[in-house]
Amino acid sequence: MRIEVLTIGDEVLEGQTLNTNGAFLGGHLFEMGYAIQKLSVLPDEPDAIRDAMHEALGRANLVITTGGLGPTIDDLTKGLGAECMGRQLKFDSHLYDELKKRYPESDALKNQALVPEGAILLKNKIGSASGLLLLSEEGSLLLLPGPPRELEPMFKEEAAPLLERHFPPENPSKTLRLSLCVTNELDLDPMLRSIRSAHPDAEIGIYPSYGTLQVRFRIQERFERLALWQKQIQEAFPTHFFFEPTIAAAVHKQMIEKKKTVALAESCTGGAISQRLTAIEGASTFFLGSMVVYSNEWKKRFCGVEESTLQRHGAVSRETVIEMAQGLLEETNADFALAVSGIAGPTGGSAEKPVGTVYLALAQKGESVDAGKLPITLRSRSSVIEYATQSALCALYRKIAYGAKSFS
Repeated sequence: MRIEVLTIGDEVLEGQTLNTNGAFLGGHLFEMGYAIQKLSVLPDEPDAIRDAMHEALGRANLVITTGGLGPTIDDLTKGLGAECMGRQLKFDSHLYDELKKRYPESDALKNQALVPEGAILLKNKIGSASGLLLLSEEGSLLLLPGPPRELEPMFKEEAAPLLERHFPPENPSKTLRLSLCVTNELDLDPMLRSIRSAHPDAEIGIYPSYGTLQVRFRIQERFERLALWQKQIQEAFPTHFFFEPTIAAAVHKQMIEKKKTVALAESCTGGAISQRLTAIEGASTFFLGSMVVYSNEWKKRFCGVEESTLQRHGAVSRETVIEMAQGLLEETNADFALAVSGIAGPTGGSAEKPVGTVYLALAQKGESVDAGKLPITLRSRSSVIEYATQSALCALYRKIAYGAKSFS
């Protein structure tokens, strides 16, 4: 089955909005057993949309569009989609009555109640734009709204069941995703090559990110192999696995389950680590707080770093982050104290300590501090902060989940 996706919106082409809808649809369709053959981004321009729809419908079994279903002047997708499918727009009084329960009457709202003949409506619980599925043997069209907060629940709850009913996957497959932290893809690559050599039918991908990576296996038969491959990799990397969507979520779960608390002292990350933790509901059960100690004065005043340590080793050093973590642990009585200090750039580096130099320390009650330099070779400010943030969360997770140290 051939699927193409058309993302519609000037804001995407102009770089004002990231095309997260494309990534979302690609991932969820893949999990369902489908694959996107082509993804295009189009302007809010009638001829461009019309031409792209005609071309895609001539090639694909299903064309999915995102965006352009709202009530404003630049929302053209519904009318053009109906035109390309040879359908007339008709006023749906029942839909209009439902919309009036949530929105005041207006001409724009009446426009939202226009529906192509024969279309299957997809409910929008958040916005006014209904999704639409127009089925045809020559090529079907699925119209989805642009805002991710509307598109994502609509796809999961409404569109996905319809697709499975009308377009059952031809070759059912199973996918295994494994998430690892503080693991080098080159260390894992030989094992994956060995698996692929013995099982050429397996689709294998490795996707590194800042401090973490994901391995994906996909097969269409003998599904018991997935469990064997997971066991093989876990035995080789026993303290690196996490089983939540993100490393922050993995920390969150472990902290709550183990009934532990944590406090943070952040310098170069500027509060990014605490932001990751507090973005997840329930963080108050384990997260005591964070000190953003950017200046040396604050490192001394609030974390107990000695002036002599700063003079001898500098603010960006193993010795300084050890004292930051120890001081915070004593002051807060947390179970864990995490401290980070570094040079995020683009200025401030030197030959001895270039941009990207970051030190991390993790202190736990009754144990020696685990501290060291992170292996960062990146030089952009955002990348250094992201890598340091993820690495700090990885170190905390591995300590809680496995009792593992990040530095020898």
